[in-house]
Formats: sequence, structure tokens, C-alpha cells
Amino acid sequence: MKTSLPEEPVELKKQIITLKSQLDADTTTGIDWNSQAVWFRNGIPKHLWQQWKNELQTKGYTWPKFLRIMRYRTDDAILWLHNKQTWKEYVEKVSEALDGPLGDIVKQ
Repeated sequence: MKTSLPEEPVELKKQIITLKSQLDADTTTGIDWNSQAVWFRNGIPKHLWQQWKNELQTKGYTWPKFLRIMRYRTDDAILWLHNKQTWKEYVEKVSEALDGPLGDIVKQ
């Protein structure tokens, strides 16, 4: 997908990190909160959808279909959250999923 690179949502990332810290504070649960934290208020998908909505809709994506693709990129969102992947690398992975075989399956 030939899209522009959306600005990195730095404030959203800070909010997610804060939420994860709060969730991790209860060490009795033994729960890994990474996935839940990156899905906080659908912030990351909303950010990308706002930038790409018109192009995605012309390619057959709806908001629910886009969310399905994003679900499959949760691991990359976690890597971005922990600074193991840059924002650009993360967005490229999402873009590849949208244009690749996974995107074809989701759009069916």
C-alpha cells in the first residue's frame, strides 16, 4: 500500500505505557497485559484509520475489516511499544498485511 507514514502517536504511546504500568502493578494476577494495553481504546487503529481511511475504503476495507488486520499485527504493536521496532517498521508491517494474502482473506 503506497501510503504516507502517519505521524507517530507519541502521546498515545505514553498513555499506553502508563496504563500498562498500572496493570502490571498488581503482580498477583500473573497476566501479561501487553496485548490489552496496545488495544487501549483502539487508539492505534483509530490513528491509522484516520490517516488511511479513504485509500483503505477504495481497496475494500471497512473499519471492522481493518480491525481484523490490526489484530494480526498486535505482536508488532507490542514491539513498537517496547522500542524494539520503530514506528516506521510497525506501519510497514501493517501495510504489508493490508496488501498481502492476509488482506485478501480478510476482505472476502
